[in-house]
Amino acid sequence: MKKVTLEKIIIQNFKGIKALEQKFSERTRISGGNAKKKSTIYQAYLFALSGKDAKGEVANIQPRGEDKEIIPDLTTFVEIHLLVDKMPISFKREKAKEFTYFVNSVPCKKAEYDAKLNDILDLETWIMISNINSFNRLKMQDRRATLQKIASTEKEIDLLLKDFETIREAKAQGKSVLELKREVKAKKDKSKDALSHIPARMNEADSLKTEDVDINEVNAQIQELETKLRGIDNAMNNIVDVETNELINSKRKQLNEIADKWQEKTSLHKSNYNDEKNSIISDQGRLTKLISDSKESIVSLNKELAQLEERLERQNKSILSLREQYEEMLKTSEDETCSCCGQKLTEDNLKSKKEIIAKKDLELRDEAQKNQENRHFLITEINKYIRALADKEEIIKSYSEALGDKNKELENITPIDKRVENDNEINSLIESKDLLTSEIENLQVKDNNEEVLKAEKLHIQEKITAQKHLVFRHNENERIENKKIDIQKEQRFLVQEISTFEKIEKEIKDFQKREIEIIEENISSYFEIVKWKMFEQNLTNDDQKPICDAYVNGIPAGEQNEGMTMAIGVDIINGLSKANNISVPLFVDRYESVEKLPNVDAQLITLEVVKGQELIITNL
Repeated sequence: MKKVTLEKIIIQNFKGIKALEQKFSERTRISGGNAKKKSTIYQAYLFALSGKDAKGEVANIQPRGEDKEIIPDLTTFVEIHLLVDKMPISFKREKAKEFTYFVNSVPCKKAEYDAKLNDILDLETWIMISNINSFNRLKMQDRRATLQKIASTEKEIDLLLKDFETIREAKAQGKSVLELKREVKAKKDKSKDALSHIPARMNEADSLKTEDVDINEVNAQIQELETKLRGIDNAMNNIVDVETNELINSKRKQLNEIADKWQEKTSLHKSNYNDEKNSIISDQGRLTKLISDSKESIVSLNKELAQLEERLERQNKSILSLREQYEEMLKTSEDETCSCCGQKLTEDNLKSKKEIIAKKDLELRDEAQKNQENRHFLITEINKYIRALADKEEIIKSYSEALGDKNKELENITPIDKRVENDNEINSLIESKDLLTSEIENLQVKDNNEEVLKAEKLHIQEKITAQKHLVFRHNENERIENKKIDIQKEQRFLVQEISTFEKIEKEIKDFQKREIEIIEENISSYFEIVKWKMFEQNLTNDDQKPICDAYVNGIPAGEQNEGMTMAIGVDIINGLSKANNISVPLFVDRYESVEKLPNVDAQLITLEVVKGQELIITNL
């Protein structure tokens, strides 16, 4: 077994420890009162290994003074010296502004530092077996996983499978025992459900059965009645001679031809009527659309005419304004005095004024000419729109008259019945039909016994129908009996199938029981006092519920006293160390509660509370 021993630890500015350098022996006792930094030494050891605390969280390493206040800007480091199978190796984790790492006092990267530690032992396993409380802090599924890793049960399970053929075949198909169990249960439940419906199906079949009859007697009566029926048919066929029958059939053929022609002519009248009516309706729709479009055009023309009239009004106002300006200018031209001071204008000023007036006169005349032209254009456009409106009114009147004509035409269209009534060819066909019908009636000479024969024939047919119904009832009863036989076969098959499924379930249960025993025995073999229970019966179904409970002498670990609880913790560490073939320094807290511990294969470092005592580290 590989053995790791803590030879020395050097601590600086780690939490409440300012400086400590301590050597360790195979048995070291750390004692002192509460809050005397006993656990801090173990936390420093964990920090050097992983940078985390006992709970697996990032370690709080801030240096603190006697008053427990944080002291900033100090360099913290923990250095541990180990013997791995008596070969020395040291690890140092330091924190200033950044973390630095040393292996055998040589600086290295964190990945190299962690790799060196993991070369000795997987770090998670190392931390787990360094303290008796670490394993119990794990979640149940993680504790199970840890123990299942140490259980080498493959060979024993393979040997066990030789006695369980169904499970062996399922595993060969890639199915787990749980999948097989659920599959078998589902099939069994389905078969049980089907079996539970068998009595109801049998009762339902019995309820459909009717009173049975002597089928041979019934068939004989049917044959006798059918013979009588054939005799009546022969008698009825001889009432009218063959020649008369042929003549009647010929006239009936002519009658059918007349009916076809009448139908053809009537359909033609109906088609013509519909064509004429649809044509008029189509013309009405077209004229209505044209009238509507023309009315919309009138509305549009009226809007545009109103706009032209507004423009003409504005143009007239503009011409009137120009006239007023011109008259005002003429008055001004006759005045030779200054409009500002009232004095008579000099000849130069008077000449300048006349030039301005002459220029203004030309401008006003030019503007007046343009306004007159625009006015003339607008008047011309307005007259065009007025004529267009008049044209549209005439068009609407023309369309409305045409629409009135179409309405009268629709009212006066000849109905279908009148067309048929006035059709000479159809009237001729009707006369021919009436004549042929009368001739056929006269040819149908009936024997006095015909009605009697018909009544007797009907009576016999009713008797035959009744007898055939008895045959149907007999056949239906036979079908129901065959169905009951099939249901009974199905019942026997389901009973056998359920029995087979129950045998498989028992085989699965026996296999799981033996498998659990093998797993639990294999795991427990690594421990001296602890026995492990990895499964328990699920209360809601037949499945096994995964657990991870430790027992000592049949009593759960959680119900033991503190001393026994610590002994259990040590035994768990011993067993895990044995399974992993390595021992590491074991820290045991609350050692004062222990009367006697199991033998420990690892280096033992105990933490013991002694009230009122300062921190003392003793190598025993």
